[in-house]
Amino acid sequence: MYLSVDSRGVAYKEVYKRNKYGKTLEYSRSNEKEGWQINDSKYVFAADGKTMVGYSYRYYRKGIMTTEWNTTLDAAGNRIAQISNTYKKGVLESSTTETYEYDKHNRPVLRKVLLADGTPKEITNYKYN
Repeated sequence: MYLSVDSRGVAYKEVYKRNKYGKTLEYSRSNEKEGWQINDSKYVFAADGKTMVGYSYRYYRKGIMTTEWNTTLDAAGNRIAQISNTYKKGVLESSTTETYEYDKHNRPVLRKVLLADGTPKEITNYKYN
């Protein structure tokens, strides 16, 4: 746990939880004066405890969640899926799912963004020489 004060005199608390390899499993930051959560993160590792396979971030405004990302990684560390949620006054307002595909050189070849109902919002193909 760390405490810090910004230039305006506002105190913040940061809390880290780590695994036996020193990898961060959880992180949170809060405004101590107001008692508001600002953000938190969680990280998921493979059985070896060292290879990250996913992570999630949540951001808050005045203690109410505004944005959330949940990301899955492949064994090479490439992002293969990400769910992004936006909240208004703590209620889910929109959600998108991004998926990614890579070639044998770990270069992205396809990115799809889908709306919550599965409707394609964006499709990007990458080509290489």
